[in-house]
Amino acid sequence: MKPLKITMQAFGPFAGCETVDFAQLGTRSFFLIHGPTGAGKTTLLDAICFALYGSTSGGERQPKAMRSDHADASMPTRVELEFALGEQRYRVERSPAQVRARLRGSGTTEVAATAELAVWENGAWSPLAQQASRVTEQIRGLLGFSEEQFRQVIVLPQGRFRDVLTANSSEREEILARLFHTEIYQRIEEALKRASAGLKEAARRIEQQRAGVLGQVGVTNDTELADQIAAQDSALASARAHQTSVAVQHNEARDALEAGRQASAALDEAVSAAAHHASVAEGLREHQARQARIEAARRAMAVAPALDRQARAKLGLARADALLGEANDALAAQAEAARKAADELQREQQKEPDRVEARQRVGDLDSIANALEAWQKAERERVSVSKALQAEQVAQDARQDELKKLGVARQSLTEQREVALKKAALKAAADADHERLVGQVAMLRELAAVREELAVCKAGRDQADTALNKAVAARDAALESRSGIERAWVAGQAARLAALLEAGCPCPVCGASEHPAPAHAGSEIVSDESLEVARTAATSAEAALEQARVRRQDADAQLQFVSNRLALLQQSLVELAGLSLEEGERRQSAAAAACQAVTVAAQEQVALEQQLAELAERSEKTEQAIAQRQPVLEKLKAEHAGAIAASTLHLNAVPEALRAPGALAAARQTAIAHLDALDAALRKAQDADKRAVEALSAAQSRQRERAAAREQAVEEGRDAEEALAVALRDHDFADPEACQAARLAASELAALEVAAREYEHARAQAEQRLTSAQARAKDLAPPDLAALGQRAAEAESALTNAIEAVEKVRSRLEELGRAHTRLAQLAEENQDLMARYAVLGRLSEIADGQNPHRMTFQRYVLATLLDEVLEAASIRLLRMSRSRYELQRVQTQTDMRSAGGLDLQVFDHQTGTARPANTLSGGEGFLAALSLALGLADVVQSRTGGIQLETLFVDEGFGTLDPESLDFAINTLIDLQQGGRLVGIISHVTELRERIDVRLEVRPSTKGSRIAFAL
Repeated sequence: MKPLKITMQAFGPFAGCETVDFAQLGTRSFFLIHGPTGAGKTTLLDAICFALYGSTSGGERQPKAMRSDHADASMPTRVELEFALGEQRYRVERSPAQVRARLRGSGTTEVAATAELAVWENGAWSPLAQQASRVTEQIRGLLGFSEEQFRQVIVLPQGRFRDVLTANSSEREEILARLFHTEIYQRIEEALKRASAGLKEAARRIEQQRAGVLGQVGVTNDTELADQIAAQDSALASARAHQTSVAVQHNEARDALEAGRQASAALDEAVSAAAHHASVAEGLREHQARQARIEAARRAMAVAPALDRQARAKLGLARADALLGEANDALAAQAEAARKAADELQREQQKEPDRVEARQRVGDLDSIANALEAWQKAERERVSVSKALQAEQVAQDARQDELKKLGVARQSLTEQREVALKKAALKAAADADHERLVGQVAMLRELAAVREELAVCKAGRDQADTALNKAVAARDAALESRSGIERAWVAGQAARLAALLEAGCPCPVCGASEHPAPAHAGSEIVSDESLEVARTAATSAEAALEQARVRRQDADAQLQFVSNRLALLQQSLVELAGLSLEEGERRQSAAAAACQAVTVAAQEQVALEQQLAELAERSEKTEQAIAQRQPVLEKLKAEHAGAIAASTLHLNAVPEALRAPGALAAARQTAIAHLDALDAALRKAQDADKRAVEALSAAQSRQRERAAAREQAVEEGRDAEEALAVALRDHDFADPEACQAARLAASELAALEVAAREYEHARAQAEQRLTSAQARAKDLAPPDLAALGQRAAEAESALTNAIEAVEKVRSRLEELGRAHTRLAQLAEENQDLMARYAVLGRLSEIADGQNPHRMTFQRYVLATLLDEVLEAASIRLLRMSRSRYELQRVQTQTDMRSAGGLDLQVFDHQTGTARPANTLSGGEGFLAALSLALGLADVVQSRTGGIQLETLFVDEGFGTLDPESLDFAINTLIDLQQGGRLVGIISHVTELRERIDVRLEVRPSTKGSRIAFAL
């Protein structure tokens, strides 16, 4: 990740909008971030971390607290960062939750946090994510690590520079895993663990299924199952033989019963057929009457059209008479309505003079309304000019007062500046005294810490001695036990072979078939498992002893190192032999307070100078404003007099009675309402007269139409009567009433015809049935069905019992067979599972860290990568430490309860011993941490697919270095420019300002800090 441009608005000490464009550096990529304490140097790192992750570089300040106290209330706090990942450009913009001025009205409002991430594609920014949480998640995916890891490898904050060096094994594992993308190895671990657990679970399920299968058939083992199968085979053969014998008897009884039933049925059918034939014969008279009724209905059906036509003619004549009467009544009523409408129209036409007068009144009131509107407009203009004149006069008076106040303030600030100048003259002496005391107190603190560390080392060495003695005793006991067990095992081998000999079979040792004197065990024979346990215990004891010796050597080396440090410190503090740590700290605090006082005085002096300049500038601007605004004031006075005259002129054109608010509008509304009422009454009378004339014409037309329709209905009635007389005569009916009585509905006629056909069909069937039944019953005697049925039922019951017995035995045999087959399948599956678990289970245990080194698969891979990182880091550390220190990975695992493999130590070439990395002093630790960060970046970028660490920011730490180490550190950082890496450092060390010509300067002021490159 390489930053391209960052914009900070109302952020930290930056009150306005400040932009840092890193493109201004060109080919120079090593620069110093410079400025007074509190100006906002660290804020630049805070802004980068906030833009990416929504948190600050130290992780201690909340985003809400980063709003500038100098910023205007209407200016929102926001940070925008453009950065590159390889060839791809991104832009992230973020604002914290904040309180800002309302856009409308007064007061403030709470604004929620916002964030947006975009990528540069096809010549424009394309959004990738919005909302704070989603943007942070996308940033973590793009950069490859979290905000905490970002602060450990990219932005190294003040006071937290050594975190990556002193992190524990687990924290370092997380950092390296993200940087080198080794998640695949962790996924392999998890896959092996899942596979192993799955095999265990499958084996457990197989055992459960086996027990379930045995339980379902009521046995406890395979032997019982085999016995049950053999017994059921024998029982099935006996049951099937009995079933065959019973089936023959059942068939004979069933055939006899069926023959008896058929004879009895034939006799019953002959009796039933004779009774049915007699019943059908009784309906013959009814059938003949039905046939006559059908014939009459068919003749009436031919006359029906003439009857229907006569009925319709009568009904049409009655309807025509009724409609003609209604038309005559409506014509008379409509003639009366037309006369009344004509009279009303004549009365309204006579009111025309009243309408003319009403129109004149409305026109007069409109003219007065125009005059009133002109007066109101002139009055508004007068009020507006009056307010502007008053405001300008007040502003001019305020400028005069401001000018007087500025003069008084300038006099007071001049006096304060003189006092601050005198105090600031003492700053150099106070700084020197404070720096001397800081060094003395640091040495006294280190002396106390080394003494405490020496006591701890002595106790550790004593514990290591005790552990070593115990390990020697345990090793000796384990070796002696192993030797005794091995001798006993060898002595028992002959007895074990003798136990396997059989008469007539050759000896596996000598080949003889006779065994006259086989060996006998004098005591209990030692098993191979016991021998293996003893050998494993001896090996473990040897390993434990070796670890104890290593810990004793480490403890001796550590004790010697701390003793040497104590001697060196005591020699360096000879001149401070009478000074205690408490007294030194008290003197340092007093000197710091004195430094702070003169520093504050110097800052006050600078601030006062700036304030005086600002007051002078403000005074000059105020005088110019007074002179510029005086012509405006005179112009407003003239405009105010003209507005008063115009308002008076327009007011005189409005009558006194209509000047009151609403009076003119009420009068005009009344006049318009009166005119509208007159016009509406005339239009209503005209519309009513027109509608009455039209309605009268329509009523006359309807009366003529209905008279003609009645004449047509009379003619239709005469024709219908003549047609009916002809039809009655042709179809043999005396009169219409006789014909009407013979008529049937179509459904009734159809029903009669169906009944006639059904009777004919039933009579034919009854005769045929009787003839057939009498033929079948000839020469048959009545059978004894009860006896035959009893015999058949007994045979049926016997056969059912025999079948159930066979089915029961067969079902049990099939159940036992299925159980036997399933058990064989489960045995085969279990054998396959055991073979697979022998491989996968062990692989899972090793990959999960169940090995002598307590290292997981991923941690093993990371340890190899860490060795590469330490090799690259040690090249720089040896150079910066003058060939003294080298970073190493701890190879031995001292605490078997926790995972290791990624812990760091530093090898001291002066003492020839290795010690924990956190024991380095401040300056040494700074160099080691810087070397580790640079080595990590080299290795990550050298591997395909690694994260590109193209940027490094360092906040302080150079002040702990001696001049020679500082020179090595600067040269190392300058060398990074050859690889195109951007390196920015924050420091107050004078040598750095002299050595680094490219500076990003942060300049403070009372209105907020400013930031810009000084190239």
